[in-house]
Amino acid sequence: MGFIVPSTYLPFTTTEQHQLEEIARALLDKMLFGTGYPENWGSNLSASGSSLTAFGLHKAKGDSYQLDINKVLKISSQGAYQLPSTIQIPPEVVAQLLGMRGPRRYEFSVSITPALNISYQILGNFSLDASTSVPALIAATVLNPDGRPAANANVTGLYLLMNVRKKGQDEIVYLNYTYYSKVTNWEGKTTLNFTTYLKALKDQLKTSELKRTISAMTLYAEYFGIRSVASSVMNQALFGTMIDKYLIVDFPIDQLPRGARQMQNATALSIPPFYVYLDYLHNDTNGQSGMVINAGSKKYRVYELGQGVDEDVTFICVPVKYRGDYQAVIFMRPPVDVICQTGIPGQIKTSVLRRLVRIGSWHYILELMTWRSAEF
Repeated sequence: MGFIVPSTYLPFTTTEQHQLEEIARALLDKMLFGTGYPENWGSNLSASGSSLTAFGLHKAKGDSYQLDINKVLKISSQGAYQLPSTIQIPPEVVAQLLGMRGPRRYEFSVSITPALNISYQILGNFSLDASTSVPALIAATVLNPDGRPAANANVTGLYLLMNVRKKGQDEIVYLNYTYYSKVTNWEGKTTLNFTTYLKALKDQLKTSELKRTISAMTLYAEYFGIRSVASSVMNQALFGTMIDKYLIVDFPIDQLPRGARQMQNATALSIPPFYVYLDYLHNDTNGQSGMVINAGSKKYRVYELGQGVDEDVTFICVPVKYRGDYQAVIFMRPPVDVICQTGIPGQIKTSVLRRLVRIGSWHYILELMTWRSAEF
């Protein structure tokens, strides 16, 4: 027994481990190179888990290792800016489509994170009037895929400022933007100064009364061909989600509005590093009823943009009037930290594979962890 057990158990264990690695590679290939069926299941709002017959994240007619942004957003079941559950593809459905629910049950975890870790800190503000100040001095930090400082990375801050001005009896919504670029130092840090832009904007405000401002920013970084973005709203705003050209507004059930929120038909779409363009919302109702966000029998309201949305759009800003005041709904577009997972890995053997992938023009790290839910 002392001879037989070691000579049989160890080879079998090694074989099992190699089988797990081969299964993980096959699963990763399906995700990266398969489009799934139907191929447009990402942009199709009616495509659910029951209508899919195959799974894959590859963009139809895309390049190698290029993923479809809508498919990636649909499988995100954890983290910020998730799509409504009625649109998501549950992790258990993904596992079934990948063939992980046979006689031997396997579990998995997929995470998709930006290849460059971009963070920022507000160092100083600028006063537009006696009661309103906005961020003006931004410290940005960029880390490479290994978590080390990305020295000499090109960083561009695309700054969007929504401001409502009162001229006489009229209230006008303005969407202004600018950008500023610098190179990081040896610590992967740099400082972006928007004071000159804000001073020029302040001079324009002398002929009108400032009612509301909301500022948002996309930080774009390029490091030896690797490009990543990170977007953030730097003061008060409402949040929504989007897929394809559809904007989805969630009604917060625990905070029912005391009045209707009137969406303004002026939409700003941010494409880093240098560009913001305007679009309009497609209103299928008579009059303005379709532009009103209010609580009702449904939890969500969906709006369609008049044109298709470029893959590189990082966020969309839509002004909203509520009880005489103005806010903005910010719809975040690119994946931030996507996680799709079944089960919880324990002490059982796991296989971890990583690949550099692209979504639009931005690079991400896709990590697939696979493990057996029981030993055999």
